[in-house]
Formats: sequence, C-alpha cells, structure tokens
Amino acid sequence: MVKESYRVAMSDSALIRSQSDENRSKPAMPVRFLHMVLDDALPIRMHYPHEHDDSPIRLLHVHGCWELGYCFEGSGMFIVGSKVMSFEQGSVSLIGPDEPHLAQSLAGTYSRWAWVYFDPLALVNRLDANLRELDPSPLHGLGFANLTNTLPDDPLRVATTALIRELQANTLGRSTMIRALVCQILLLYRRAYSQVKLDSTASDSPSPRHLLERLAPAMEYMATHYHEHLDVATLAKRCNMSESHFRKRFAKTLGQSPQAYWQHLRIRMAASMLRSTDQSILHISQAVGFETLSSFNRLFKQIMSTTPSHWRREIN
Repeated sequence: MVKESYRVAMSDSALIRSQSDENRSKPAMPVRFLHMVLDDALPIRMHYPHEHDDSPIRLLHVHGCWELGYCFEGSGMFIVGSKVMSFEQGSVSLIGPDEPHLAQSLAGTYSRWAWVYFDPLALVNRLDANLRELDPSPLHGLGFANLTNTLPDDPLRVATTALIRELQANTLGRSTMIRALVCQILLLYRRAYSQVKLDSTASDSPSPRHLLERLAPAMEYMATHYHEHLDVATLAKRCNMSESHFRKRFAKTLGQSPQAYWQHLRIRMAASMLRSTDQSILHISQAVGFETLSSFNRLFKQIMSTTPSHWRREIN
C-alpha cells in the first residue's frame, strides 16, 4: 500500500535539488524549481515507479529540462499552466522546461507513473537526423495539448513504453536504442502538431513563475474545492488582492477568467470519472458540484464538444 505524495517522492530523490520554500506558514502553493541532474554522455534519466495519490495539491513545479510521462494505472486531473486535462491509464504527457504543472488522482484512488527527464536535442544530435524536424520547442503553450490519451496500439504509447523498458535494461546498444526512441517520440509529436499553429509568442508562452506564484493560493483552493460554489472574493482574499485586481491578474496570467478556469476543472474531473468509474452521470454531476443534471450536460457539451453519455460510450 504505497501511497506516497508526489512532493515526498520527489523531494526524497537524490537526483533532485529543490529550492527551499519561502513563507512556509502562509497558505500558498509555491512554484518550485526542481533541478534535474542529467549525465552529459547520455542526458536522460527516469523516476519509476511513482505512485501518485489523491492528496490535496500543494505544489506547482517546473524543471529545467523536458519531462515525458506515462500513466500505467489510475486516472485524475493534470494541470499545465492554465490548461486542464484528464489523464487515465495509457496517457502520455510531454512537459517543456519551465512549464508549471501538477497532477491529482481521483478521490480515494492513486495512479502509477513513469517520469522521464531528458535533453532532447543533446540526445539526438549524434544521429544522422534533421535536427530542425526534431526540435521540440514548438511543443508548448496554449495551442499544445501536453497530455495524450492513447490506445494500446498507438505509436506514441508503443514508443514511450519501449523507451521506459530500455531505460530499465542494461543490454547491448542501450544508448543507441534510447536515442532512436527519443527521436521517434519527437517526430510523432511534431507530425501530430504539424497542422496546428504552435508558436512561442508571448501570449502562448508559459506565464512567468512569479506571476503564477501570486495566484497559487487561489489555484490550490480551486483544485481542492472544485465541487463547491465559486466565490471570487474568497479567492482574491487568499491572494491578498482586491477582487477587481485579482480578476484582471488572473485573466492576464492564465488567459481566462476564474469562472472559466473553475468550470474547466469541474468538467475535466467529471470526464475522468466517466472514463474510470461506472457511477451514473447524475451522481458524477453532483460529485463535481452541479445542482442540476441539465446544467452539467450543457456545460459538458460546451467544453468537451460532446455529451457525457456519448463521451462514455466513445471511450468504453
């Protein structure tokens, strides 16, 4: 029964040196920089297995390198900056350097992940490959979906799980195979998003860490109280701001209003529950805080572009 929290698991790792929290007594969710030490000869390493429980979210964290994740078991909610996504068994995540992110399993459950930290171009530059095609820098920002829910035969899942196995092994040609698999994963992502406008303009770039840190108490509160009534005045007070200033700062930093952010949190959590449980749609709507089924159905379709029942049928 290993149910350690992400913060404990990562803080105990000898591979990570994290900055100390400031103002520990304040009810804030700091954005912590976790420095990953990568070997110059083969700049990639893995944290596996990690069992991620449903503990309340207390920490946004960022890395100075790229992070590839794979979910072996469980489901829940994944947040990258202002984006809210649901994960499940088979989900693959790709997080860029300095993108604040966090995850939480469904209440009463846990999820099992592998986290791979790497320097993409340093790994593939020894291969006879077009580095421009492998450049991962466009794979971030508001237009990029950091989380992909895959089927067993999806090439991205196949390549990612093969990379995880290779990192655990000590066989002939291990280094070459790792570099080749990283090359394949990067190409799969670049192909998938070749038709999507992905750029690194200011509006799509990750928000400055200090701005997110100012909003962290509100984001923490919403992540753990998404099923309750939204009180913007309370959120503003937790951030030591006036309500009007809080609304402006939130919209400028995260690209949407507190109300929209909160609605996406609730609907994404409901989507995870529909995917991973057999609870009725009515029960799920009530669990995420909706007073009527009609209002839940209406907002779910608006955000997910399909009905809850169709969503459940599609993925089962």
